[in-house]
Parts: sequence; C-alpha cells; structure tokens
Amino acid sequence: AKDRHVATDQLLNLTVVNESNLSRVQQRWNSSSSSSSQNEVSMSIDSKASRHIWIDVISYTEGIAGWKTSLLELLHLAQALNATLVEPCMTSGRLGSCGDQFNIPVSDLFDLAEYMVPSIGKRHPELVSYDKYQAALGHSYLDTGMVKLCLLNDMRLNIDNRCSTETTHIRDMGQNDLMHILDKANEDNFILHMEDYWRGSLNKLGKRLGMEFPDSKEFDSKILP
Repeated sequence: AKDRHVATDQLLNLTVVNESNLSRVQQRWNSSSSSSSQNEVSMSIDSKASRHIWIDVISYTEGIAGWKTSLLELLHLAQALNATLVEPCMTSGRLGSCGDQFNIPVSDLFDLAEYMVPSIGKRHPELVSYDKYQAALGHSYLDTGMVKLCLLNDMRLNIDNRCSTETTHIRDMGQNDLMHILDKANEDNFILHMEDYWRGSLNKLGKRLGMEFPDSKEFDSKILP
C-alpha cells in the first residue's frame, strides 16, 4: 500500500490535460456560491483549447441502484470539464470498463443518444463507446497524460483488493491538486483513470478541482433516459 501513496509534490509533476472551456458549468455556477478557485480552473483550461480529457472509470462499486447515480454524476463531470466519459459495460447488474470482463454497453440498456452527440459549439460528445475511445487515442497513447485515482469510500475494506497499486487514493490529494495538475499538462490527451467509484465521489473530485458540484441526492432523484 505504501507504493500507492504518492507525495503531493510528485503528483503535481504528473501531466494531465483538458480541452476547451467550462462555459456551461460557469453559467450554472456563476451565482454567489462560485469561488475564485473555480474561476482559476476555468482560466487554466481555457488556455488549453486543443486538448481533451477522457474519463475512464474502470470499476463501479455498487449495484444498479448505486451506479445509475454514479453514471449521472460522471456525465455531469464530463459536461463541467468539457470532457468525455468512456461508456461502461454491465454484467450481472454490475458496471465496469468494457475493456475488462463487462460486455453489455450501458447504452444498450438506456437511451443515452443525446450524450453521444457533441453539443453545439463542441468538438467532443460527453459519452463515447469504449471502441471509439480506443480508436480516438490510436497511436497517441504513448503521448497521453494520465493520473490514476482510487475512490474507495469505505476504508474498512482492503484497498489492495479494490484498487491497483498504481493508483493514488483521493484522500492523499490536497484541495485543488487536480486543478494544478491540469494547469501543468502538455499532452494533447489526458486520461482520468478512476477505480472503485462510489456515488458521491463527485464532490471529492470537485474539491481537488476547485469546483463545486451538486450533492449526490440531487442525482438520486434523476432518471436515466
């Protein structure tokens, strides 16, 4: 477990990238609750308009009632970062990366077509299939920034059984650390690789991005198409 915990100064030397701006999320959060750090995120990402972030969640921890909320949270994160979530697959009611043992794309179960088409003025959709994700990276995979995070929520569980040793637990990242990593990035593609995603993890990510997101209960009340 010791190898998993990377020091903050080492984390800040990792390369991470993002494409384009946060116009949609800025409109949503331009109320008095918006913080100066959130504006800093917007400014740093605006300066990297040719770059793109891919959100690749390898494992979701809960059954269908939980991962439906998690999926809505991650689509919201993709919208906020002008990023793209890699479509997960399902097997026996569990959700995970289509590149693993999971084989039924979630878009076969829900009508997610609206997320798979770029919004007006955007080059990338908020959701793409695993195959399209792999094709988009192509040979650029070797020149792609990546950070691997473990979102384990229940620390009574054995982290070594839940996340790979290459991951850094989200608790070991300080406030705004992800934002600073984004700001230092040089690659044209960045993969935000996440393992053991629990519903409610969006707020933990928000603190590391210097952004503010709705509580998971708000997503609990929404329904996938």
